[in-house]
Amino acid sequence: MTEESDNTLSNEHIFEYLKYYCDRENSFDFGVMIKGPWGVGKTFLIKSFLASLKDKKFITGIYISLYGKTLPSQIDDDIFQQLHPVLGSKGVKILGLVAKGLIKSATKIDLGKIETVTFDAELPSVNLKDMFPSPKDCLIVFDDLERCSIPVVDILGYINSFVEHENVKVIVIANEKEIENRAEFERYKTIKEKLIGKTLEVRSVESLAVRNFVDSVSNKRTRDFLKVEINQILDIHKRSGSDNLRILRQGIWDFERLAVCFSESHWKSIEAMRLVLRVILALSYEIKLGRVSQDELPELRGNSIARAMRRQSKAAPPTRVDEVQDRYPDVEFEQTVISPTTIANLLFRGWIDRFVLARDMEASSYFADPSQEPAWKTALGVWRHNDDVVEQACIVLEQKFRSREFIEPSEMFMIFGVRLFLSEAGLVEEDKATIQAECIEYINDLRDEGKIRNKYKEEAFFGSFGGWGGYAFPCGETEEFRLIKTHYAGVVDEVAREGIPKSALELLDLMKEDSIKFGRMIFVNAFEDSPYWDVPVLSYVPVDKFVSTLLQLSPESQSSTIVALKLRYERGGVEHQLKEELSWLEKLFTALRSKSETLRPTSRFRINSRLDQYIVPYLRDLPSARSLKPADEGSQ
Repeated sequence: MTEESDNTLSNEHIFEYLKYYCDRENSFDFGVMIKGPWGVGKTFLIKSFLASLKDKKFITGIYISLYGKTLPSQIDDDIFQQLHPVLGSKGVKILGLVAKGLIKSATKIDLGKIETVTFDAELPSVNLKDMFPSPKDCLIVFDDLERCSIPVVDILGYINSFVEHENVKVIVIANEKEIENRAEFERYKTIKEKLIGKTLEVRSVESLAVRNFVDSVSNKRTRDFLKVEINQILDIHKRSGSDNLRILRQGIWDFERLAVCFSESHWKSIEAMRLVLRVILALSYEIKLGRVSQDELPELRGNSIARAMRRQSKAAPPTRVDEVQDRYPDVEFEQTVISPTTIANLLFRGWIDRFVLARDMEASSYFADPSQEPAWKTALGVWRHNDDVVEQACIVLEQKFRSREFIEPSEMFMIFGVRLFLSEAGLVEEDKATIQAECIEYINDLRDEGKIRNKYKEEAFFGSFGGWGGYAFPCGETEEFRLIKTHYAGVVDEVAREGIPKSALELLDLMKEDSIKFGRMIFVNAFEDSPYWDVPVLSYVPVDKFVSTLLQLSPESQSSTIVALKLRYERGGVEHQLKEELSWLEKLFTALRSKSETLRPTSRFRINSRLDQYIVPYLRDLPSARSLKPADEGSQ
């Protein structure tokens, strides 16, 4: 059999051959295969072809996807369901056309001079001869051959029954690359040689596909914009090095989801819209092809100039992120129109927060009032502003830095990163070592002024994806930036530990007001943040105050509080990060046992039952607490 291999042909030759193959006047005793990699547009092409079969000269086409099929009877059902309207219109009696059981037979395929292959396969239960005046009237397209769960040699035997015994015309669509590594590939090739008389390879015809994808965009404003940007779309597609049109279509859909959120003022900046389009399309390819992970996105969002300088100065081999930037040199991945958080949510999680999107866009340099732009943004805008503007911004930024105006962690680290970038780019006199020392001194000054936040109340936040205000942290990947963050984390931890006694009393007050929330503060849970789960804060709560507070609670709150203690300690933390609380826990247990003797019978029973049920078994498992012998053990 022949194999089409002329690389100069477009996919138009496939249409022409299929028209020839499907002409009622032409009879063939073989099937046709359409092959190509995933996403190249095989299914799109064949469905376009089937839609074109309107002339009476051509036959009726049935399209069957083999994806996920586990039994030939499922294929029978699909064929029957597609033919049902035809049968009904002709008044044909359908009872008996589809066999209720599965016909199992030894199927033989005569391979002529090669050999005869025999294997068990289920034959089609649909008798197409009863449905069409002539076999030449019927065409069956079998798509996704490589994704069928039936062994490929068996499914080819099933398909061969239509060709060999019913003289039906058949088109098989496959990604043969996915079959080559299977153990049955050699048998597959042998059977295919008998069944398939012509193999045609689909090549990506990008311009036609893109126009069809754009025409399918439902939002008119977005569709009109994309029609003008066809060349931009094709440029990203070619630079991706992938023929996968499916990813391209998904990227266009992702952009449309953003675009429907844009306001009239946003659409006025075609430059910003084009920038967003290129970033979204490029990242769609890189993420779906597995070339960029969510963890690598912050680095890609980092400053490209700083990254280039790092590679040049250290002669370091290119990272995966460097390769992405090299693949799309004209794509501004550090753009500020769409925030890193919005991009990650869209491409990794599939959702958009319209409010956050609008807020970030309004803060972008494309839409914000220039006179209201923060100095650090202007200082970073070396590609948009002249020397005088940038230099004046650097002066203002330094004044604000010296007066310690930046307190919020994310904003503060943005300033630190900007100063490192300005040093790296030669826009300020200080070298990076000096900048690093000054930033550490800045943190120490805030600590001395009591302006460092207690992390147990609110974790220090450096930005979800390594940035803030729509920007990645400049020089965020440098050693200087890392050391500044490490120092800050140590200071925050120091401040938090100094505040533990106060936090302990606040927890005691919380226990009075809301015992459920108190519990969620001290053990890991799926409902809210647990800032004290690994902090020995309870050892600073006076035992007598804890006992008196507990006994003032309602019965339900008493139970939930004791259960919270069990959940806090059951993971072994009391032997590791919470070991400072072990002595406190033993004293609390003894105090509650003793106090229960003074309570009325109901309260005594309730407290002792909860201790026995939730605390005693656990205390016995602690190596340092095994000598503890609770009073009234076993009594209720």
